[in-house]
Amino acid sequence: MHVKIAEQRMKPSHEQNPRTADEHYQRGVAMMNIGRWDDARESLDKARKAAPKADHVHYALAALDCLTGEADSALANLKVAIQLRPENRYHARNDEDFAFLQEDPRFTELLYPEKDGTAG
Repeated sequence: MHVKIAEQRMKPSHEQNPRTADEHYQRGVAMMNIGRWDDARESLDKARKAAPKADHVHYALAALDCLTGEADSALANLKVAIQLRPENRYHARNDEDFAFLQEDPRFTELLYPEKDGTAG
């Protein structure tokens, strides 16, 4: 018990109580990495509200949605991340967090638009 209290007190103050969009994002990703999905979603939602045009936040939410089996939400968040920063399309192609969507034709259409004849 005392070790946990000491560890908490040793953390930088922004880790104890995130305030900025980036601090919420960092906490959300950390929570994702240890499988604390609800805490991750709470932090990433706060980051999105604070910085609605931050592509990396939408991308992280898409990954979290995918990891928790929320295909529709994952695709919607990934679409926004790609609209904000088209390079996210290429990152998602090789991101293991999106394995859940690999067989979904909507995922393929989103990541490979050139295959449907609408892209150059």
